[in-house]
Amino acid sequence: MSNYQERQKLFGQLSSHRQRTLLTLITSTKKPEQLFATQIAQDILPLFYNILSGMSKGLKLDILIYSSGGQIDVPWPLMNLLREYSDDIHAIIPWRAHSAATLLILGADNIGMGPLASLSPIDPQFQLRLPDKQVVGAGVEDVYGYYHLVKEILTLDSVGRSEALKLLASFPESAEKSV
Repeated sequence: MSNYQERQKLFGQLSSHRQRTLLTLITSTKKPEQLFATQIAQDILPLFYNILSGMSKGLKLDILIYSSGGQIDVPWPLMNLLREYSDDIHAIIPWRAHSAATLLILGADNIGMGPLASLSPIDPQFQLRLPDKQVVGAGVEDVYGYYHLVKEILTLDSVGRSEALKLLASFPESAEKSV
């Protein structure tokens, strides 16, 4: 039996045992710049809609999540979509539901976590495209670190801090926000 078939069998057993419809949201734990990296992103909304539109409303719904996170603007519309089909949503977290995945499961009625499961803080990220087309990520902690550098380490006066922050704000266009 292949790994895929084994997972399908286990998911079927879980759904049958709990007598609830089971959806899974599984993304890789690689960083966006690595090959084959996946994250929670806008493109999952039509996928979930296509799955749910074939089902009747009023489902008892379980959503099994394993994810390191993704775009911060996806959890709210995804949970709203799930709520269109179910007013009884349980989140199952076998290992990790970090960042945007944490935001998503906070919309569930019940959260079940395994012994190795973890949630995480939310660190909004944005991707910046440099003039050479390279993409780099920056987060809230990065911006705070930059501010700490210009204020505490370089000890710039208010005019110098203002100029340093203007430089940061004038960085080339942001591609998209993510978590």
